Amino acid sequence: MKEKDSLIAQQIIEGNIRNQANFESTSFIYKTTNEWIYEYQSYFLNNEKILLPISSGEQILTAISFGKKKIDIYDLNRFALFYFHLKVAAIKALKEVENYLFFFYQDSCPTFDTIYDDFYTEIRNYLEKEDQEFWDFLFQFYDWSYLSNSLLFSQEPVYLQKVMKNNPYLEKDSYQTLRKELSSVTINSYLGDISDLAISIKEKYDLVYLSNICFYKAKGEYSTLLENLPLEENGVALTYVYREEEKYLKEFPLDTFQPFKEHSGGILVHQKKKKFYL
Repeated sequence: MKEKDSLIAQQIIEGNIRNQANFESTSFIYKTTNEWIYEYQSYFLNNEKILLPISSGEQILTAISFGKKKIDIYDLNRFALFYFHLKVAAIKALKEVENYLFFFYQDSCPTFDTIYDDFYTEIRNYLEKEDQEFWDFLFQFYDWSYLSNSLLFSQEPVYLQKVMKNNPYLEKDSYQTLRKELSSVTINSYLGDISDLAISIKEKYDLVYLSNICFYKAKGEYSTLLENLPLEENGVALTYVYREEEKYLKEFPLDTFQPFKEHSGGILVHQKKKKFYL
């Protein structure tokens, strides 16, 4: 499977396979989140058993930086998991946050390919075998500047100022703390559609984060997903809503909408209630 993933990734980079958009098994990789994490990060603090999407990995790293020792993660996109593992390995390998920021968030260009190669030489030592094989395969054909600007990744612009504001773990002291915390964290990953995983996962969670999945599922599918989520009693599911807030409040009147303080949009909060049978 991993070898096949490498070949598919190469075909996408070469333009021989059209990369899909969101919520596909071979979707493009988000370099960073386009969500304002700090607007809802308090939920990571106040819940212990959490299930998060992999996506760019930013929500997961934020949760770890808040002291979470066990996190379950999921995604339909297999490439997202490879990228998350690359980020984790990089945090372990790169002692200075400036180097981490340079590798992942600065505009990459061929001028710095030698530096990128040197960084990857350090990073690969902290990758598990399957992830190492995936990235080694790509690095033998492409420099990081070419890879990170290819169709394997989202072409959405990355603004360092927004990345830093959204991810407090990237502050110098927090980054060093995160480097230490990673060695004691247990991360369990699931690959698949969350609608299917909601039925098959046996664990129960205090918090399940769904990102903006409501924009990609029909109302009936989304409602069924909420009902099937593996939540503890009184557990919550969060959905990121960045437009059409009134529509979702009308469609899901029993849920709570919490608007963001500094931006448009907000979080739709679904709480699992105990069912009473007559």
